[in-house]
Amino acid sequence: MDGWSAAAVAAVVGAAVVLGAAAGRLSRLLLARLRRGTRLPPWPLEAATAVLAGAGCLLTIDQPGRLLLVCWLSWWGAALAAVDLRHHRLPDALTVPGIGGSAGLVLLATLIDADSGNVLRGLICAVVTSGLFAMLALAAPAAMGWGDVKLVASLALLTGYVGVPTLVLALACGFVLAAVVALAGIALRHWTMRSAIAFGPFLIAGSWLALVLS
Repeated sequence: MDGWSAAAVAAVVGAAVVLGAAAGRLSRLLLARLRRGTRLPPWPLEAATAVLAGAGCLLTIDQPGRLLLVCWLSWWGAALAAVDLRHHRLPDALTVPGIGGSAGLVLLATLIDADSGNVLRGLICAVVTSGLFAMLALAAPAAMGWGDVKLVASLALLTGYVGVPTLVLALACGFVLAAVVALAGIALRHWTMRSAIAFGPFLIAGSWLALVLS
C-alpha cells in the first residue's frame, strides 16, 4: 500500500464495503426473480458480498486491474454460491452471462492496468480448463455437473488472465477446501460417503483466494 495513507485506505475499503452491500441486495432481488434462482432472507448475501468486497479491496488496493476482477467475483460469485449452497444447482441465467461478463472485465482490467495480466492467456486457460471439466462431467456425472463446467470457464478466464500459477492455485484451493469440508461433515456425521455437496462455492472461494493472495 505504498503511497496510501491510513485514512485513504480506510475510505476506499469503506466505500467497497458499502457498494458490496448494495450489490448484494441487488443480487438477492435478482435471484428472487430468476426462474431457477432462489429466495434468500435479508442480509446474509448483502453481508457476504460486503465482506468479500472490502477484504478484496484491502488486499489488492495497489493493483487496480486485479481489484476490478476481485470485486466482480465477490458480487457475481457470492450470488452463484448462494444458489448452489441452497439448491445444488448453478443457474444458466448467471453462469452463461458470467462468461461474457468475465471476458469484458479482463479487457477492462487490461485498459486500467496493462501489467495486470494477459487476455489471450486467460482465454486459453478458460478453454482448456472448461474442456477438462467437461470430460470429467461426461466420465463422472455424479461428481461433476455441467453448471460447474460453465462456472469454471469464467473462473479460469479470471485467474488465468493473471497467470497460470494463479489458475493452478485457484483449482487446488477449491479442491482442498471441498475435501476438508466434506471430511469434516462425514466426521460430524452430517454427511455420508455418498452425500452430494455443492462444489461451485469451493471453486469460487478458491478463485477469490488465488486472486487476492497470488
